Amino acid sequence: MAVALTGCFDPEDQTGVPSSGTTEGSTGDTPTTSPTASGQTTNVSASVGPSTSGGDTSTGGCSDDSDCDNGIACDGVETCDGDACVPGADPCEAPEEGCTTVCEESESGAVCTAVAEDADRDGQGSTACKAAPGTDCDDTLDTVFMGAEEICDGVDNDCNGLADLDDGLPIYGTPTITPLVVFADLGYSPAEQTYGIAYSTLSGADMFLSYNLDQSQRAAPTPFPDDAADRVFLEWTGETFAGVYRRDGQFMTRQAVNADGLSGTPAGISSTGGVGFGYGVSEFPGGGLGVGWERGADEFAVRFLAADLTPAGQEIEFATTEIRRQPRFSRVEDTIAVTWRDSAARLGLFDQDLVEQTVVELTTTGSGSSYGTLSVGAMGDGFAVSYSTGSASQRVEYAEYERDGSLRCGPIDLTEPGPVRYFDMDTFDGTAAIYVANDADWTLRRIRENCEEVDGGAVIENVPFFGETGDVDINESGIGIVSQIFDEGGGDSARMSFRAFGPNVCDAPVSK
Repeated sequence: MAVALTGCFDPEDQTGVPSSGTTEGSTGDTPTTSPTASGQTTNVSASVGPSTSGGDTSTGGCSDDSDCDNGIACDGVETCDGDACVPGADPCEAPEEGCTTVCEESESGAVCTAVAEDADRDGQGSTACKAAPGTDCDDTLDTVFMGAEEICDGVDNDCNGLADLDDGLPIYGTPTITPLVVFADLGYSPAEQTYGIAYSTLSGADMFLSYNLDQSQRAAPTPFPDDAADRVFLEWTGETFAGVYRRDGQFMTRQAVNADGLSGTPAGISSTGGVGFGYGVSEFPGGGLGVGWERGADEFAVRFLAADLTPAGQEIEFATTEIRRQPRFSRVEDTIAVTWRDSAARLGLFDQDLVEQTVVELTTTGSGSSYGTLSVGAMGDGFAVSYSTGSASQRVEYAEYERDGSLRCGPIDLTEPGPVRYFDMDTFDGTAAIYVANDADWTLRRIRENCEEVDGGAVIENVPFFGETGDVDINESGIGIVSQIFDEGGGDSARMSFRAFGPNVCDAPVSK
């Protein structure tokens, strides 16, 4: 025989749990009730009079159906099969998604009512119940329902369609300022949970310093060798920081750097001199670096370095017509992606020996006035790219490509409010962080795999672009950003701003 829960149904209660109580004809003992799972029926036994049907069915013996009737309509119609009573079927239809059903007794029989389920026990029923929608837009989290406090967790807590920054939460923390800085590059060591920065001063010195996740300084400013030219690129190899630069304006050079300062001596990367300004370096997911540089008017050389900075193979060269911006690299399994600009902006997909598999033309215009004109990073089983179109409107776009060169999604226009003066992109674990500067401010955009924009962007620096550069690093602790900013007219107002955020930008960095 089915056993009904004893209680009184409160139509104002959206939890789908009947309130406990004692019905007429009961023993006076209040039974314990519990919420039902979605798709189940809660029976509320509210007897409308003493039962006059049937005999004692507790032993299971019967001669006809009337012997099995317990007088509770919500138990269904019991029947006699041979000499045994068979429980009745649920008289209520299976409730729809997000609902639970409450059965009430009445003079005319069972009355079935759908109510919004409250699976997360936050006192609010699910909005997914179409028959009787509640006010909880995510019934798996007890911090989410209409009227809840918005907290920095990447979730729309108050069910107004906005989350975190888009719902008015401020970005985390305050910037750490270093004066008289004109260029900077940022890297992150997950082993040390430390951000490293290579930067150039107004006096021409190239320096390294590092910060802990709370933005307290770890390593005091330490100079790179005097022969470093132009600027130093800094990346994490999987084992150490590496500073990569042009030595004497001629030779590509690498310098190991630990979280507390320079270590070891510089070593060469290029076999010959004549390195042009259009050089670049990128870390590979899983460890190691890709370094590329101009070598003569129509040559472009690449060399890969292992995580310990030893060369992984010889220089590889391929012809281009006009390298105009620093090449960038990434890798997914056995496919290496390289972005560069000649007569157009291009994404090249190569095997481990840089044998060309396919080349994608991203734009039909070669030169562009936006700095940081190409970026590439791993995105799932493919690659994310951001690039300036080189057009007069100074537009920047984001797109994703499969490893065979086919377009996965995009492009997304990142220009608004525009025009874009500078940008940089980094990727980690299925999310791209893109730092964009325009004539009004510096904004951080985040895009998840398959071109899903996280939010409308967070304004990091409320200063217009006056020829600065910046760098962004997204990693397991969150996002780090370094900006080189100065007031209109430049000069001694040049300064470096460093900030570290958690993964949602409104939260603190996560210590692993």
